[in-house]
Amino acid sequence: MSGPVFSMGLSTYKVPFSLHRTNRTKVMERIQHSTFSYAKHSLIVLHGGKSYNRNDTDHEPIFRQESYFHYLFGVKEPDFYGLLDIKTNECILFCPRYPKEYATWMGTILLPNDFCDMYGVDGVKYVDELEEYLEDLLKKRSVENDVHKDHQEGSKLLLLRGQNSDSGNWYEPPKFQSDYLNKQIDTEILFKILADARVFKSEEEL
Repeated sequence: MSGPVFSMGLSTYKVPFSLHRTNRTKVMERIQHSTFSYAKHSLIVLHGGKSYNRNDTDHEPIFRQESYFHYLFGVKEPDFYGLLDIKTNECILFCPRYPKEYATWMGTILLPNDFCDMYGVDGVKYVDELEEYLEDLLKKRSVENDVHKDHQEGSKLLLLRGQNSDSGNWYEPPKFQSDYLNKQIDTEILFKILADARVFKSEEEL
């Protein structure tokens, strides 16, 4: 088996990250073929599961990744964000930026390049760079599309928001500090497409 793999340790089944790449491609292709004109040059942004402390202690319970995030990215660690650029098919992860002192109890602090190699994505940046990166990309995309000339809607941030039909729990999208980003949000398209994609399995999943 060549290339990076998802593994929980020795003697556990190794899943090639090409599986997650196939999942991402399936979702982006479905969005590209949707009836929304802006979808073809929009961005998908998901946040992964968050790290928590048990009550008032510094103990962290065993972490389980959020299911939609795992389906698209296969990331094991908490507090990540993922970006899919529908126009270019690029995948960018955003990892937490830990102070060097954290190495005392966490061990070696992995850098963006380490995560890039580990998960087989196009790039990795820090979470604190996310909003600036999204703003720059959307503004650039708006100029490229020449929205007024083509009579198209501008690029959107496609965020996941929907209710689990079994538990009744809601997946809520990330919140941004940037007013500019908040004006570009679309929560109508992604949930149904992503939920359906998880139901209908690819050959790799089977």
